Amino acid sequence: MINDGVEPVATLVKVGENEIIMDGTALFKGDQYVSKIDPKKSNIFFFYETERE
Repeated sequence: MINDGVEPVATLVKVGENEIIMDGTALFKGDQYVSKIDPKKSNIFFFYETERE
């Protein structure tokens, strides 16, 4: 991971009827959104990144 205080990922959320729902993880290259990881795969991604640090 980049360690300059800027993460190349962000949580995607959507508004449900009475709730806010995590809808995956947005991936960035520089300041441009390039792709999305679905919520189930996001958990695996963050586990892997935490283990690497």
